Amino acid sequence: MAIDPLTEYQAYLKSQKIAARTASAYLSDLRAFIRWFEAATGETFDPAAITRRELLDWRAALEKTSPPATLNRRLCALRAVYAWAGRRGLVSLDPTGQLRGVRPSGAAASPDPAAVEAVLRQVRTDGSRRDRALLELLADCGLRVAELAGLIRGDLQLTEGSGRLKVQGKLERGVILGTRARLALREYLEEAGDLPTEGPLFPTRRGNPMNPYAIWYTAKKYAALAGVEAIRPRHFRAAAAHRLVNDPQVGLVRAAQALGQARAETLVKYLE
Repeated sequence: MAIDPLTEYQAYLKSQKIAARTASAYLSDLRAFIRWFEAATGETFDPAAITRRELLDWRAALEKTSPPATLNRRLCALRAVYAWAGRRGLVSLDPTGQLRGVRPSGAAASPDPAAVEAVLRQVRTDGSRRDRALLELLADCGLRVAELAGLIRGDLQLTEGSGRLKVQGKLERGVILGTRARLALREYLEEAGDLPTEGPLFPTRRGNPMNPYAIWYTAKKYAALAGVEAIRPRHFRAAAAHRLVNDPQVGLVRAAQALGQARAETLVKYLE
């Protein structure tokens, strides 16, 4: 990392067009960790020399003085710093990789990813091409059900090796599609034929957009076949959020952007 990591990291955040409030919070959290480290060790902060041991001590100290949401946000800020430093080749090891956050007392656990995966396995085996595309999109992109229902054919761009979706929800955004979602959509479109650019991506037999209730029913149907109880489409969004937030190469800010959240802090609950 550069001699002045704060300055260089600040420039990086600015280049990513991250909201000023979020960037300021990340820098503030990094400064707080630097202050703790130097006070606790008597050494000058060196990002490349930080080990998991120091981070465990830091987390233990923070648990005594800060609420879980603050601790988790600061951990996510450090993860983002080390992901950036790793991409730049400025550090060889990421000490934040296996460090978990803490769950607030009384908070519900994140939906079990295995349950979501069981529903996906069921639809891949027994579902129509349309149903598979619907649920793969929910799981891959973490779309809100209303956003999925509102997609038109022109929102989707598919090439041989990539795919992108324009989502016009609470916050308009572009979403990069994963391999499974691309494959499911390609197979669905082969069967659906030429859909009008301005028409719904998932039309009913009458050519109208599917409504959110119909999508909810689809998820519930395959959950029942898979023996998964009480699952809802929102669980797919939560599972996607959990996966993105805990991926060091994505982190809190990019996860919020991908999910259409105005405030990255709302995703802190998925950090564990």
